[in-house]
Amino acid sequence: MSINASQDKKNNEKFDEYYDVIVVGSGISAHICATYLAKNKINVLMIEKMDRIGGNSALSQQDFAVMGSDLQKKENIQDSVGLFLKDLNKAGGGYNHKEQSLRLIKYSNEAYEFAKSCGIKYSDKLKFLGGHSVPRTIQTIGGGGKAIQTIHNTFLKEGGKFKKRNQM
Repeated sequence: MSINASQDKKNNEKFDEYYDVIVVGSGISAHICATYLAKNKINVLMIEKMDRIGGNSALSQQDFAVMGSDLQKKENIQDSVGLFLKDLNKAGGGYNHKEQSLRLIKYSNEAYEFAKSCGIKYSDKLKFLGGHSVPRTIQTIGGGGKAIQTIHNTFLKEGGKFKKRNQM
């Protein structure tokens, strides 16, 4: 979706800003997406309906299940796509969308490494949380609020634009 410096003649609306991408919401997933785009020189706007950043992500601990992380390798944890998928399906009562689950698994380590490159700090120990058959969960140091603020600062530094209190 682009907003450009033209006029919508049908509705007589004027637009005075242009963006290549508009990201709706400001939780951790939105921030990872928007920051990735900004780091790659895409003109991105992130909008949030609340008066603060982070959504529910700011309130959570931000535990991050990652397959193939540096911590799993360090501890010689044997993990696989099949095992992670089985765990997700069990936790989701069999209702999971297989292709989306596989995408989450495939890119979990890349997202984790990207989040670290944005300054988010993680514990150096794996957690063995319920629902997982092997340790694969990494805890964010300082919780979700700290993680969101850290990546938000990176997003802004990379040229991303942010607007809060937006109603669509």
